[in-house]
Amino acid sequence: MKQVALAAGLMLAASGCMAYRGPIGVEDALERSLGADLHREVGIKLGPISTQLVASFSSDGGDFELRDVTSIGVAVYEIAPGPHENRKPLKPSELGGSGWTTMLDARDHGDQVILLAKPKHGTIREMLLLAVDDDEVVVARLTGRLDRLIAHAMEATRRDGARGARAAIGQSTSPN
Repeated sequence: MKQVALAAGLMLAASGCMAYRGPIGVEDALERSLGADLHREVGIKLGPISTQLVASFSSDGGDFELRDVTSIGVAVYEIAPGPHENRKPLKPSELGGSGWTTMLDARDHGDQVILLAKPKHGTIREMLLLAVDDDEVVVARLTGRLDRLIAHAMEATRRDGARGARAAIGQSTSPN
């Protein structure tokens, strides 16, 4: 009987990990702000144990280590087909939630990267990343020691705009 309960618990936890939609209200705010329907393609959330397990396999010795992250939630949305030439850039203030500070809002050629953070006691322990292009939106919420990751993304943005920010975040968090 214990084994059945354990298996059921694991299945429920796994389905919850794979059904991540992003922070509450962000999907609706994105649809309103973009003026388009979103269709979730992927949603995954890793808690502290899962994140550290992935980090143990992915250390590359760079400035930022995945070990600095305690949880990751990522949702990827496809933007429904339609006229995108009139779409306005996202405004961080329209995304809802309280306590978020806009650290970065970079735009080039239809791409936009927004990085919101919740500073606490002089450091950043929680961030929300939104990356938008012509046909998809990526929403990532990270918790942990994130100061170095944000500094890395801001420097890349100064050099290469929104594409640099996207590359910096992607390189920093990808398990290569």
